[in-house]
Amino acid sequence: MKVKRNCIKKGLFLLRNFYKLFLTKNDMGKRGMSQIVTTVILILLILVAIGAIWAVVNTFIIKGTDRINLDQFTLDLKIKYAKVNFTTGIAEVRVVRNPGEGELTKIKFIVEDDKNSEVFDEDAETLYELGERTYFLDLLSRPDLYLPGVTKISIAPIYIGSSGIETIGGITDTAGNLNSDFEGRNIEESTNPLCDLDTDCGITDWIPGTEVCSDDLGAVMQYKDEYKCIDGFCAHTQPKLVKEDCTGTDFCSSGMCTSEPLPCVVETDCGIDKYVGNPTCSVDETQVVQEWEDFSCIDNFCSSLIDDKVKETCEGEEICYNGECFIPVECSQNSDCSPGEVCREGECVLEEVINAGTIRSTWPFGVAEYFDSFDLPITKENVTTGLYVIFPGSSQSGCLKIKEFYTPDFVGGISYIRLNQTPTNVSDGNNYEVWETNYICSIS
Repeated sequence: MKVKRNCIKKGLFLLRNFYKLFLTKNDMGKRGMSQIVTTVILILLILVAIGAIWAVVNTFIIKGTDRINLDQFTLDLKIKYAKVNFTTGIAEVRVVRNPGEGELTKIKFIVEDDKNSEVFDEDAETLYELGERTYFLDLLSRPDLYLPGVTKISIAPIYIGSSGIETIGGITDTAGNLNSDFEGRNIEESTNPLCDLDTDCGITDWIPGTEVCSDDLGAVMQYKDEYKCIDGFCAHTQPKLVKEDCTGTDFCSSGMCTSEPLPCVVETDCGIDKYVGNPTCSVDETQVVQEWEDFSCIDNFCSSLIDDKVKETCEGEEICYNGECFIPVECSQNSDCSPGEVCREGECVLEEVINAGTIRSTWPFGVAEYFDSFDLPITKENVTTGLYVIFPGSSQSGCLKIKEFYTPDFVGGISYIRLNQTPTNVSDGNNYEVWETNYICSIS
C-alpha cells in the first residue's frame, strides 16, 4: 500500500508540472493543450493501475511466505516401539522426539486397518527435545476400526507456526505389523525396517539347543528364528515347530528320535535342565510361565519331561501380558475417567483449572467474540484451541470453547482468545477460567 501511495504522489507531481508548463507556454494552441491533458491522464491511469496491482501481489506474497514454516522440517518424531493388546484394544506407543526446534503442541496418531483409518490427537506440549513418552490409545472407542485387522500406526506433529496458528505436519514415522501373530506370539517390534523380501529382514533358521519332544513323543519340536516381510515391513517371531516326525517304532527322547532311550549313569548324561521357548502368561494372567525341560536318569536310561514352570508371579495390581508383568493403565483418554477427572500418563487424576484471570477488554462492540487478559500466558504452553472457558459471576452461562488463541509477537504484547460463539454475554472485567473438559460446565 505504501508503494501505491507513492505512485499516486508521483502522478500528482507530474500533473502539477504539466499545469505550470501550460501556464507559461500561453501561446500553445488548443490542439497542443488537448494532447498534454490526454498524456497526463494516461500516465496517471497507468501509475494508479501499477499501484493497485502491486498491492494485490504484495498481499499474496506475504500470505504465501507466512505459510512457509521451517518447523515442519525440524520437528523429528520417531516411534520407539508400538504394540497392541488385541484383547483389551489398547495400543501402547512409545514416541521419541529427536533434536530439532519447533513448538510442538500435539501428536496425531493414525491407526489403520485393512480398510479404514482413525486419528487420535494426543497432547505433546511437554514432550521436549530428546524426551520420550508412552501414549495409550483406546482402539475400541472407534467402532469403525476392525481390531484384528489393525496393521499400522503412524504419527504426525501438530505445531505452532510462525503466524501463531496450529499447523499439522507430515507423517514422520510408521510402525507396522501390529496384528501379525505367528504361533500365538504377538509381534512387538514396531521400528521394523522396510523390506521387499523375507531375506531383507534376517535369516530364518533353527535355534540351536532348543530341541524338545512333542507331548505324544511322536515328533521332535524345535524353536525357530523366523523372519518375514509383510506389506513392506519386517516381522520376527520364534515359533515352536515340528522339525522331525519319529517313524516306525521310533519315539522322541531327549529331543531326538530313537528306538531306544539313551543310556545313562547320572542325570547329567542326559542333558542340563533348562528353560526352552519364550515366556508366556498363565490362564488367569497372574504369572509368567515358560516351558521347562527336566531330564532324568531312570533305570540307566534317559527320559525328559517338559512342563510349564512359573518364572515370575505378578504382584499387587500387576497382570501378565505377552510374558511380562506390568501394571495396566487406568485410562487412555479422558472419557475413560469419572466425570471431573482427566487422564494423565495412563492414570485418572482430578481435573484442575488450567488458567484463570480477569478480562481486560472484549470486542467487537456488542458481539464480544474476542477477549484479552494480562493473565493469559504469552506462549502456548497450556492454553490451546479446543479447551473450554467458563465465566464465573457473569451473565454468560455454560462453557464456550476456544476457537483460536493468539499470543503476542512483540515484547509487552497481550494474548487474546477468540470464542466459538457469537454474540456472547462476556464483558470487560469478567472473570474467566480455562478447563480441559466441559465437566465444569455441568456443575457451574
